[in-house]
Amino acid sequence: MRVLGLFSLLLTIGLAGLGLACAPQDVPGEVVGTYHFVGPLEVNECGSGFPATDSLDMRVELRRDLTMGVWRSPQAAISYGVIEDDETPERWVFEAGGTYPAYEGCAFVQEETIELDSVDDDGASGTTVVRIYPSSGSNCAASLAALGGPFLTLPCEARWAIEGEPIDPIF
Repeated sequence: MRVLGLFSLLLTIGLAGLGLACAPQDVPGEVVGTYHFVGPLEVNECGSGFPATDSLDMRVELRRDLTMGVWRSPQAAISYGVIEDDETPERWVFEAGGTYPAYEGCAFVQEETIELDSVDDDGASGTTVVRIYPSSGSNCAASLAALGGPFLTLPCEARWAIEGEPIDPIF
């Protein structure tokens, strides 16, 4: 009985610690603005290999901490990027991605880049680009449409032009 009690105590302490570890952390930076971004798909070179939506629609809070940009959306994890303030207007760049196995001998790298060329009280604008290409050493030729696969070409990209108008805070 004593072992079970000790186990319960340790489990309770462990779960409490886990709860603290999972508690929301303060998001760095000062809020620059909250925007409703929409944008049409400009191009999808990938074909059905990347089923791009015809338009994007997202609500985002942008924060700034010196030259670090923070992209915070209720639908996704927080993204951290770079604010290139040596240009006029300054440019905000957020990058994400990963490598995904497709089939034996083939893995794809998918990179997403969000670039904002304008961020101010009146709104924000830029582009979202998804690039897909075979990882180093992969043979993904069977993925090309010419050989019966879903991709029109590799590497390929899908690109949206996005415009954000200011909205009330979402957090």
